[in-house]
Amino acid sequence: MGKREEEVRQTITEWNDHFANNRVKEYFEFLSDDVTLFITTAPYRIEGLKNDREEFEYSLEQGWTTVGYFQMLQIDIRVYGDTAVATYHTRGSYGADPHVVYVKETNVLVYEGGRWKIVHIHVSRV
Repeated sequence: MGKREEEVRQTITEWNDHFANNRVKEYFEFLSDDVTLFITTAPYRIEGLKNDREEFEYSLEQGWTTVGYFQMLQIDIRVYGDTAVATYHTRGSYGADPHVVYVKETNVLVYEGGRWKIVHIHVSRV
């Protein structure tokens, strides 16, 4: 694995660690202001950091996405200049009445301001 692929892997790992530990502020520092998302809990595309944060914080308040445990599996990183695509599977337990969920995830990142930022997230259930 090359240097840039390792940087992307570290970025995704740190970002997911913040997610797994319910650290909202740190989680959002990895996202671009104009991030877009397709996630299993929303029937529409979420556009922009502000809208994603509102959706995320609401789901935490409701207890739907509080993380019990989280594992990232089979990560694959592809780097194309200043753009990268990370794909992987995850499993984790979520919610006040924890249930295990398996998902597939794709993250698109761009290198800006001396660091990798996530610009698109696509999550689908297995």
